Amino acid sequence: SLNGKLLPALSGLARVYTDIGQSDKAIGLLRDALRINPNHADSHFALSYIYRYAGMLEESAREGELALSLDPNNPKYRSVATTYLYLGNLERSLEVHKLDPDSGWTLARIGQIYIRRQQNPRALEYLERAIAKEPDSSSGRWSRAMRAALQGRREEGLAVLQKSKEATMVDGEQRYHFANIHCLLGDRGGCLRGLQAAVNGGFFNYPFLLRDSFLDPVRND
Repeated sequence: SLNGKLLPALSGLARVYTDIGQSDKAIGLLRDALRINPNHADSHFALSYIYRYAGMLEESAREGELALSLDPNNPKYRSVATTYLYLGNLERSLEVHKLDPDSGWTLARIGQIYIRRQQNPRALEYLERAIAKEPDSSSGRWSRAMRAALQGRREEGLAVLQKSKEATMVDGEQRYHFANIHCLLGDRGGCLRGLQAAVNGGFFNYPFLLRDSFLDPVRND
């Protein structure tokens, strides 16, 4: 409100609107930002973020690559890796994760990639590293629940999820990633409640929902 042409403020506020399920407001802000400067990396990244939530995955990848071409070493742009996960391009996803190689966030998400590739020993290696680095963060708890699912320890995994404060999560995509671990653990009720909360929170990536193998245990429910 103090300066409607301040580009970092516009792109930052757009991501906040996306996280709280108000993508329409976010799109308007970013159109304003890109009219001011078509080469503003952060605005292209924020647009990639919004398109991902809406399931516009090719558009998300295009905007993400534009952001990376303009600011190739920005660790914040690690999030573009998630778009490639949703597109099924796991090699490019792993490559983008190198922007921030040692964070708990990245280690947990690489673990997820190896689960999807059915390389469970490699997945466990990354999940253990994420847990050691950030045992009580959101990424750490998510990793602990995935580890329990891989090892067939259902009750332990559900107990971790119960302590993860899912009910207070605002970000719809974060809610989604916890919901599909409920599915892996065979908790249909928790999965469906989590999916509903994710959609209510502004994450409605329908193309990925159709092919996410983590949802297969409840696919026909």
